Amino acid sequence: MTKEAAPTSGYGELADLLVCPACRSDLLPAAVRIYCSNAACSRSKAGFPFVQGVPALIDFDRSIIAEDALMAVAGRSAVGRGGSIWRRLSYVWRNISGAQPAIDSRAAAFLDCVRHTTDGRPAVLIVGGASISPNSPFRNTRDARFISCDIYSSAATDVLADGHFLPFRNASFDGVAAQAVLEHVLDPALAVSEMHRVLKPGGIVYAETSFMQQVHEAAFDFMRFSHSGHRWLFRDFGEIQSGASDGPGNVLLWSIRYMMRGLMRTKFAGIAATMIMLWVRLFDRLTPEAFAIDSTGAVFFIGSKVGNSLNPKDMIAYYRGAGAR
Repeated sequence: MTKEAAPTSGYGELADLLVCPACRSDLLPAAVRIYCSNAACSRSKAGFPFVQGVPALIDFDRSIIAEDALMAVAGRSAVGRGGSIWRRLSYVWRNISGAQPAIDSRAAAFLDCVRHTTDGRPAVLIVGGASISPNSPFRNTRDARFISCDIYSSAATDVLADGHFLPFRNASFDGVAAQAVLEHVLDPALAVSEMHRVLKPGGIVYAETSFMQQVHEAAFDFMRFSHSGHRWLFRDFGEIQSGASDGPGNVLLWSIRYMMRGLMRTKFAGIAATMIMLWVRLFDRLTPEAFAIDSTGAVFFIGSKVGNSLNPKDMIAYYRGAGAR
């Protein structure tokens, strides 16, 4: 049932998955806005806007994102990300450094796990998916249905959404991925609980989250997690695989970049220093996993939605860093 025809075909393709992020009731798309079907919900009257044809299903009353600000910039990112040429140069650098292939290989491992959970075409939600790498398995895999959400619009964004209040039905997805997302949310535990909610029983979650990295999303950078802290964050999931995303060489590279950026008062000086010192990443290949866990720039976790949860007393024994020796 709709008030009148929805303005884009994109909404219709997602209608089977979407609910009101404020109360999780069904939605009523109209020509200009989308309304909650629950008369007791504030969004039954206020509704949700479309931003350049993309539904903005954000509970603006609780979100860090303000509707007026979002509409004023037509859904563009509040953090400067440069033009398309700059982004492609960034991807080239990440490939040369070895960072992007490693991330993509973990994404591929996640997708392999997802495929084992279903006999059909799995549905995979990418939280924070507005800036997916052009070479990512999330863009180049055809045997899965990918839905991408983020707080800003891009060619890859299907739904504008806040990770704290996902506008999707319970148990909608076979997999949920969040690469470099949880350090940028105010309440990571709430965001993870939302991932758990929208996953089907036995569904697979994958996250990569900053540990020893400098601030890199300006005002939208809030949290850091060690390997053990990250595991506790995903305590309601059964672990399939986890570990360090890189090692001390990459952490040193980040520090050099930000030191030069601060000394010279420009990010370009930091980038130039990074290119010159790129060889320090080679030390990561010589660093044993246990030592990398204690000194990594980021950590990753792949797990399944199962019926058990970690106990606080499990966490001391869980530690896999060099200090356990």
